[in-house]
Amino acid sequence: MRIALLTGLAALACGFTAEPDDISGWTFTRSLPLGAKVHGVGTAHAPLPVRSGETSIRFHVRPGDCSAGKHGWDDCANDRERAELKQAGYQYHGETWRYRFDIFVPGGHRVIWPAKLAFAQFHQEGARPAIMLQNHKGGLWLDVHDGEGTVELLPLIPNDEFAGRWHEVALQVHWSRNDDGFVRAFIGGRPVARFDGPTMSAQKVYFKFGVYRSHLNRNAKAKEVSHTVYFDTVTRTRQPAAGQ
Repeated sequence: MRIALLTGLAALACGFTAEPDDISGWTFTRSLPLGAKVHGVGTAHAPLPVRSGETSIRFHVRPGDCSAGKHGWDDCANDRERAELKQAGYQYHGETWRYRFDIFVPGGHRVIWPAKLAFAQFHQEGARPAIMLQNHKGGLWLDVHDGEGTVELLPLIPNDEFAGRWHEVALQVHWSRNDDGFVRAFIGGRPVARFDGPTMSAQKVYFKFGVYRSHLNRNAKAKEVSHTVYFDTVTRTRQPAAGQ
């Protein structure tokens, strides 16, 4: 089933609606929409990078691109900048899902470590993120959290192979607050990392993707850099519960 990304007022507020071949199986809205820049999220057409079909989703963050949410969080007051789309729904304890997307970071991409740059995250309602896909010191890393912070940081794509080409990323996740939780990561269909243990600490999680920059004061040059990333064919599929 193909579904449009944004509908109604959400689409009008953000000025963006995904093409049918960009998103399948779920819906999204703009994350932290108050003051969000129009150039932050848009549709890319060839000759810009497109992996499948005729379009992809382009995210772009320039220095100062901070915004706020409707419930009080303000990136501008918390040393953060972003252009993200947020899942309009949740995953719950006991569920198992497979997530897949294509990602392209242009050549010339600049790493801003020790400031942080994430391209996707599974955030929790009322708690910290559970899983993030970080640029870290370069490349792409699986960052698994508990309620306090990182518990395991696993490499997915080496830095020298990351920019300038498309990558297919897939995660199979059993969401659990118990030790039966797991994450299996695949790049181009090849298994590259696994984590076993609790994958959430709250009641429900939701997916976000795009460009998210945080702790910018750790690197003065981070505030001078722009970042762009393209996503294509962002999907999720429900799988039988673990053990079935």
